[in-house]
Amino acid sequence: MRAAAVVLLLLLDLVNSQPSDPVIVHKDLVVRDDPRPLSSLVSEAAVVNEVSAVPSETNATQKKRRNVYDMAPSTGTNVDKIKDIELGPTSIVIATTKQGPVDSLKIHIELTDLQDNRALPPIDLFGLFLVVARGRYTVPFLKPERWYALSFTSENTVDGEVNVNKETRLIRTTSRQHNVTAPEDLYEVEVHRDLDGEINAEKIYITLKWRGAERFPNGEVYVTVKVQCGTSSTTENMILHPEEDSVTIEISMDVNYDLETLDPDLKKVLAHATPLKCHRLCWVSSLRTTSPSLAETFENVAVEQCQRIEGTEVTDYLRQMSRYTVEKRDSGYKLVVDTAIHENKEEGYVTLTAQNLAKVDSEPRKKTFSTGKSNGTFCLPLSSDSVYTVQYKYTKTKPFQYSNEEHFLVETPSNSENFTESSQPLVETTFELENRTVGENQVIQIPVVTLSRGGAFSTADVKMSIDPLCEENATATTVEFTDENLSKKFELTTVICSNFPQAKFCNETGVYPDCSPILCYSTEVSHEGVVYPSSESHCVNVTEQIPLNRSTHVRCCTALLLIVLEFLYL
Repeated sequence: MRAAAVVLLLLLDLVNSQPSDPVIVHKDLVVRDDPRPLSSLVSEAAVVNEVSAVPSETNATQKKRRNVYDMAPSTGTNVDKIKDIELGPTSIVIATTKQGPVDSLKIHIELTDLQDNRALPPIDLFGLFLVVARGRYTVPFLKPERWYALSFTSENTVDGEVNVNKETRLIRTTSRQHNVTAPEDLYEVEVHRDLDGEINAEKIYITLKWRGAERFPNGEVYVTVKVQCGTSSTTENMILHPEEDSVTIEISMDVNYDLETLDPDLKKVLAHATPLKCHRLCWVSSLRTTSPSLAETFENVAVEQCQRIEGTEVTDYLRQMSRYTVEKRDSGYKLVVDTAIHENKEEGYVTLTAQNLAKVDSEPRKKTFSTGKSNGTFCLPLSSDSVYTVQYKYTKTKPFQYSNEEHFLVETPSNSENFTESSQPLVETTFELENRTVGENQVIQIPVVTLSRGGAFSTADVKMSIDPLCEENATATTVEFTDENLSKKFELTTVICSNFPQAKFCNETGVYPDCSPILCYSTEVSHEGVVYPSSESHCVNVTEQIPLNRSTHVRCCTALLLIVLEFLYL
């Protein structure tokens, strides 16, 4: 009688339970606009009684079993699979495929109330029940707006082979107004560039957060992020727990910068940053929970989402070096570098490196400073009586990476009171009168200056630039000192005679161009492919370096004039 009653209920359900205009909400979840009639609901008592009628599978151990868990429906696998699930406030309807004969088909359905962590009585269907009800299975007596873990197992024996398909789902019953909450409605994944109001052009932030106050009971949100960089990729995982509001990960990548100067005086720039290799970002999110009663994990996986990693633009100011000087300190000297930036707040650092040019094998002096903790002035101690090649390196770390280097030469004076400069100069100058033979055995003296590389810098490639002395030559003269060219000699007759024509080596009837007596030159050093120029010029008055005795003819004329004057006054 009980079996006949169940069959009668199934026949009535088959006639009356056709859904009208179902609304597809998400993947295989369906909302029915009309509630099923009471005649279509299988009571829990009837279901429990049917469970005891399940035949023993003792003899089935000799059969071959095929598991096709979580695979897409296939006509070649004689087993039923879930097509979609219709959701209501107090019931769900599981719609499945119909693959293979019904004679040996068995359906097993289990649900766990995740909020109460309570397993509902299982449902086992087979035999005559499936002849009329196969493909649509109603689970009644559920609670509205409640999360459930669903386990659906179908088993079919065909030609002596047992085919088994087991699927799990996370479902949520609708409200009584049939409003649906899909798993993805509980959380969101946000890709952004800024963090705490600051933008970093070389980083992308991914935040996983709950959308509202509702949390997923006894479970977490899992997100797998994949960054595609050319032919390779990298993967990061995120987990959001119910007691957390959000979780954020940081992804760093190499970028190309194109700087556009907006204000050269303030060093204001616009940085156009584009990814170097990484151009695509994808992620897969899922709700996941473990049911203690069913001893298995239930997961709802959302559709993979991808987006292109676009470039960004950031405006900021750069630090610039104002000047550098060498100052006296207690036991030597120090290099003082003054810098300036339009905004006080900056994340970056400055590194000063000084190498004693006379001791290139020694360790350089080096010090790194945080720009955010300084007043813009950076000092490095130096030894006295030395020549240093200096590297100033400025690195900006936020909101974009920027690095700049400047190189220069500095000299420290000797501690001796007799020296205001280094006793071992980079370029040595020697002034003298050089004997030259003119005509037949006539020897005259010519003023010359010999410029040579300092003896302490025998391994350095030194270049000097001499400012023009005379108006007829407005071009600076460049001299390079190498191992093959150790010195250079220049004649100074024109320069001296232009300023002191009475000198003994000057032509009394000659006409000389206008020249300056001040010889000025600057130096630079090339070391390991880097040029270190000096901003300071060395100057010397050549008329003070050469003995300027008047010629004999001038002295004689002067004496004769004095004698004549004395005779006239007698």
